[in-house]
Amino acid sequence: MTDIEARVQRIEDRIAIVDLIARYYNAVDDRDIDAVGEMFCEDGLFGRYNGTDQNHGREAIKRFYHERLGMVGPSFHYPHAHVIEFVSDRMATGVVTAHAEMGVEDKMVITGFRYEDRYRKDDDDRWRFLQRLSRFYYMMTHDELHDHYSDSIRVRWPGTPMVADLPDGLDTWKRFKGLI
Repeated sequence: MTDIEARVQRIEDRIAIVDLIARYYNAVDDRDIDAVGEMFCEDGLFGRYNGTDQNHGREAIKRFYHERLGMVGPSFHYPHAHVIEFVSDRMATGVVTAHAEMGVEDKMVITGFRYEDRYRKDDDDRWRFLQRLSRFYYMMTHDELHDHYSDSIRVRWPGTPMVADLPDGLDTWKRFKGLI
């Protein structure tokens, strides 16, 4: 492969990963669980960065989405910044910041979060999620966000308030605040 061919392939791969992200958000909001499942490698992992809600394998991931999305009404996910770094021709990592709005218990819950991803180009030459881990800035109703945005307990998924992953859990944040 010539240098120009390799560069064009890298651009095509980058676009394919960006498209994967867009298809993912559309499929989640459309409740197309089979499409979401196909976006993960057969041996993929989805869960929280802190180790909770770990789902290994495409079928377990589909079951998780079916259960979790069954708990909410309509949702609208929208990605923001996306950084992709290629590890090899068939592996890459990425960070995607995003927001989502969800109907939960007759209220609108809004969340700011990011996904820390690992992508793999499978044998069929499709880029998929090998690993997708979420970290939350906040998750609560608009009224709660207004009153509690500066609190550390900014993740208020119904019945499970907890300390936000971001930025509170980052070493850079802790150093800035003089905590380490």
